[in-house]
Amino acid sequence: MKMTNLKKCATTIFILSTLFSLSACQTGPKLSPMQKRQITTRVLEGTYNNAFGATMTVLQDHEYVIKQATKETGLITAEVSRDSGFWAKMASNNNGISSNAGTQVEVSATFSKLNPSTTEVRLAIQEKVYNSVGGVTRSKQILEQEVFQTLFNDIKVEVKRREAFGK
Repeated sequence: MKMTNLKKCATTIFILSTLFSLSACQTGPKLSPMQKRQITTRVLEGTYNNAFGATMTVLQDHEYVIKQATKETGLITAEVSRDSGFWAKMASNNNGISSNAGTQVEVSATFSKLNPSTTEVRLAIQEKVYNSVGGVTRSKQILEQEVFQTLFNDIKVEVKRREAFGK
């Protein structure tokens, strides 16, 4: 009898220590708030209005649908759906509930006028995976430097184009 309790205790300790060690693992290096800001923020040479308009244009060029845009508050929100399609839902064996019925990417852009010809832009990108009944199964902040670099490069080009045409 004592041996059974000892085995149960040892098994419980092993399971708990395994769970603790797994939860302590990270998938990649943890970024500091300053490192995140360096990835997600750029200072643009251009007027506030041109930076705001250029960002809206670039987001639309990248197939985002603008949900809100308010120059007075300096905020743009946009989203794009990446649906995994009908067959993923049909292939589900969970009473029609698919664990991945679609992905939505949400972007917010905030603007700060630093001076008449310089504007700071900060982007935040969030990816949400939905099941077929509309529940979020996974949500994560996107911080891949290449994604932000591409968007900011496109925004800079559009700002320069607008500045050249005197918009």
